[in-house]
Amino acid sequence: METKFKDVAHLYLGCDIVWKQYSGDYTDGTYGTDLYNSKLLREISLGNGKAIPILRPLSDMTEEEYQHTSVCVSIESNDYIREAENTLYLLSKHFDLFRLIESGQAIDAATLK
Repeated sequence: METKFKDVAHLYLGCDIVWKQYSGDYTDGTYGTDLYNSKLLREISLGNGKAIPILRPLSDMTEEEYQHTSVCVSIESNDYIREAENTLYLLSKHFDLFRLIESGQAIDAATLK
């Protein structure tokens, strides 16, 4: 089953987006973290526009980021807590955990460099 961005948008608060406005308060453009907030989530849910997140593929992970997730795995004994902490860490770094880039619902940040 393909994940829809609207179903996981709240997990990516803080990432940069490209916004396409249909109606409402915003204009088309690329916006940073200052705009992508709960008010914009409301605009998305109302169908007033389309947010396209700019995310990082997992293949873009640095050695430091990889080591961080490995350290979390080796230190924490509870599997659920360990996996939750790794997921939160990867989301905070704007990694695409739901194949949104592959399905055309997100922009690969590496292509914008």
